[in-house]
Amino acid sequence: MRHTLIGAILFLASMLLGALPAQAMEVIQSYHADIDLDKSGRMTVTETIRVLAENYKIKHGIFRDFPLTFSGDDGEMHRVDFKIIGVKRDDQTENFKAESIDNGTRIVIGREDVAIPPGEHTYEIKYETGRQIRYFAKHDELFWNVTGTGWEFPINEATATVNLPAGVKPEATVFYTGPLGSTEKNARVREAGGAAYFATTIPLNMREGLTIGVKFPKGAIDPPTDSDKFWWAVHDRLNSITAGLCLLIVLLYFSIQWVRVGRDPSRGVVVPRWDPPAGLSPALVNYVANRGFSNGGWTAFSASAINLAVKGLITLEDLKKAVRLKSTGKAPADKLPIGEDKIYNFIKAAGAYFTLSKENGRKIQSLGDDFRIAIDKEHRGKYHRYNLGVITGGIILTILAYLAVLVIGDFNENMLGLLIVPAFIFVFVAVFSAVLAATALSAPVMVLRVFAGIFIFFFWLAFAVIITVSTIGAFEAARSQDDIFAYGASCAMILIAAFFVTIMGAATPLGRELRDGVEGLRLYLTVAEKDRMNFAGAPEMSPRHFEKLLPYAVALGVEKPWSEQFQKWLDAAGAAAASYHPTWYGGQDFNSNRFGERISGFSSSLSSTIASTLPPPPSSSSSGFSSSSSSGGSSGGGGGGGGW
Repeated sequence: MRHTLIGAILFLASMLLGALPAQAMEVIQSYHADIDLDKSGRMTVTETIRVLAENYKIKHGIFRDFPLTFSGDDGEMHRVDFKIIGVKRDDQTENFKAESIDNGTRIVIGREDVAIPPGEHTYEIKYETGRQIRYFAKHDELFWNVTGTGWEFPINEATATVNLPAGVKPEATVFYTGPLGSTEKNARVREAGGAAYFATTIPLNMREGLTIGVKFPKGAIDPPTDSDKFWWAVHDRLNSITAGLCLLIVLLYFSIQWVRVGRDPSRGVVVPRWDPPAGLSPALVNYVANRGFSNGGWTAFSASAINLAVKGLITLEDLKKAVRLKSTGKAPADKLPIGEDKIYNFIKAAGAYFTLSKENGRKIQSLGDDFRIAIDKEHRGKYHRYNLGVITGGIILTILAYLAVLVIGDFNENMLGLLIVPAFIFVFVAVFSAVLAATALSAPVMVLRVFAGIFIFFFWLAFAVIITVSTIGAFEAARSQDDIFAYGASCAMILIAAFFVTIMGAATPLGRELRDGVEGLRLYLTVAEKDRMNFAGAPEMSPRHFEKLLPYAVALGVEKPWSEQFQKWLDAAGAAAASYHPTWYGGQDFNSNRFGERISGFSSSLSSTIASTLPPPPSSSSSGFSSSSSSGGSSGGGGGGGGW
């Protein structure tokens, strides 16, 4: 009974196993390479590969990998020539495409939309290659990896025929079989005249191959000429030469343009002065000193409003949480600077007064835009050139140069990634930093500027870390000094562009002269009273002198030291100070003993008060070839292939 049960189980098991589909067994039945060696050293190779396809891995065809680099006796990486002549399947021309792979090229044979029928197919790949001969002192040789060691299928038989030039006979031969590094010799060789025929004696397993060597007399193959050696050297150093030339072009462009338009005129002698250079308005003093408006233009706006008040055209009422600009009804004695004219006419049209408050935020924003645009339109390019055309051209040139390195150069995948990723991150960090910098300059309060500065610092710190890690990775991924130099030159291109973009703006001769004058005014406003009195011809402190220069102190951000000096004068003036009350300013609980502190605080916070009234911005939705001498060797690495 027991034997009957066991027999039944075995019978059912055999039936079930028999019902399962047989696993597809795909194999290379034969692999033959016909190698014709010309006296010039070039080789024409015809590979005939007979495969059994079962539509398992071989569905559309096969692919063949060819190594295009080798490590020379000097330890450097060298490149060989390679050209596909034609590809056939079953004696018919077959479609193919070449794809770059690490250290070589992949020939993908077949079409994605066409499946080959199961069964036996014969592929023929014909190509030319050069720089494969090894030149030694007393002989020359060809050491050739026939099949490569990367095939995904077993090879039942691998053969190769080496046809030497007419009149040349092999002096010695060698062969190796098995996986990469193997020294097994499961093959045989037969020489006949000027040819050597190699054949394996046992099948090759997956990722095993046949490597052969033929030694022939010195001079049998023409040695490379000086011209050959030169162009080989150029080809071997293609990455560093391309990157070096592109770096030189970028550097020359920016250097020439900086000398031509980006260099500031020489700084003059800064001497203290107590009047604005060339009669500039407070707004223009801010414009000249900062190469454009600081704090989004609201500092210049505040200085202009105070200047209108000092002139008696308006009054400023400090309401603590708001500021009221009130028209006095007086007409200006002289033509007003364009920015002040915009403010004066706006207040005049508003009626008796205009309050700087959140309720009037949109009107204030519109007035500020008109103020900045009017001044910039009238004075753009007079004092400072941003050279945006030159900068834009340099950025485009740098991008094109960087792309040329990536396209013309020959990098492996790891190195290519290390070149591409940091470049994209740099662009992101640079753009984001520019936005943050603009935000910092226009921020109404210091704390926002500090936070923007901190963010910029950490963005660049993160980029520095990424560059450091990438550089370490580049040294590991580099195949030679050629790759390392190319990486360094590519990074240098980006840094050079960033540096020159930062310094390309320049003052005009007039702007340089006025900036020296503005610095002289700043010096006068910030020095101590005892030092100020040592300036020859300097006027004595008085309410009128203080009020005249207060708008300029606000424009330059030095209202605090200027007001403190005036407070010291008030404290020393005694009874004269007690009678002082500015007609242009109305503050709560006015006290002449603390006027300097009060007016300093008011002047400093005026631009912040104005900016705080502005409406928030509208929200937006986010949508090998192996080398060997005749003294020893092994089964070579290099190419191989598979099905697809």
